[in-house]
Amino acid sequence: MKNRSIRFRFGLFLLLLGFFGTACGGRGNLDHRQISEIQSPEVLPNELRETQFYLFKRGDFGSKVFIQTLDRKKEQLFHKPEYIPRVDVSPDGNSLVYVQMTSIGSIQPIWMRWVDLESGEERKIAGWYKNYDEISITNPGFSQDGQKVLFTVTRYDTGIIGLARVNFDGTGLEILETDIPLTEGPESSPDDSMIIVACAGYDHLTGMPGFQLCLLDENGHFLKYLTNRGVGHGRAFFTPDGKKVVFTEFDQPKLLGLIKPARWFYVMDLETDEKTILLNWDLGVLGFSKSGDEILFEGRPNEKSPWAIYIINIDGTNLRHLAYFDDFLEEWYADAREY
Repeated sequence: MKNRSIRFRFGLFLLLLGFFGTACGGRGNLDHRQISEIQSPEVLPNELRETQFYLFKRGDFGSKVFIQTLDRKKEQLFHKPEYIPRVDVSPDGNSLVYVQMTSIGSIQPIWMRWVDLESGEERKIAGWYKNYDEISITNPGFSQDGQKVLFTVTRYDTGIIGLARVNFDGTGLEILETDIPLTEGPESSPDDSMIIVACAGYDHLTGMPGFQLCLLDENGHFLKYLTNRGVGHGRAFFTPDGKKVVFTEFDQPKLLGLIKPARWFYVMDLETDEKTILLNWDLGVLGFSKSGDEILFEGRPNEKSPWAIYIINIDGTNLRHLAYFDDFLEEWYADAREY
């Protein structure tokens, strides 16, 4: 009975993330601030031109990852003909990790694989010779130095959704001593001393259960809740100096869906716990400038707007639309299944 219960909760969690992550419409620009149009990367400062990001899509073609810099001088495509649920690209852009279900005789284990994007070399770096309904791995994420990969491990026999860490070459596999039952979408701080995860929690205003953000130490032990509002949150990211985190938060739709979910984009100071709303758009963080003063993201002001790439200062000023990516994005997502 425990096994069935954890599968249900895990499936519900993924369903909620999928719904809110792809189907939520924003309610327009938070304060109708002016958006500057940038038509060429040549007008960007040098630091921003070298900022790297990646896009991920799935469809009938399989799964594709496209890596590039804002100046579009570095462009690289990774393609697998099968469905891949999640990938992450190393900070230097030279490798990536992904999880994949395999078949070995009568069992179907889930493994994590590392790929050298220059040579095409692949190798398994984590996984167990157990069926996916016994143990599963998800949400791989590189450390800031690219040497380790942190990921979620679901053990259906114990009902624990915990964490593990492994070196990029497959050595040093370590199961973290998590002391909370749900740790999804882990993200390491730049110095690897803290981890942010999605965790089970309650909205302190409504008392309704949902998914909040928790801060853990490097061993996976609970430190504190970072949020206490809404039904869920998008993946959180540390700023390059490790002093702040940025994340999205979405609220419960009312009246059986007659009112659309609300969504906000926050920056939070980890020392003071002060939160500042930057936007109320539907968006996903793509990266930061090297200084950490600017956030790169993909988003749209409202559900009728096309998706585009933007930059905003971490204090919420100087919102810029990188219009020279618009045609590329339209073509990139034309055949995507989940966009």
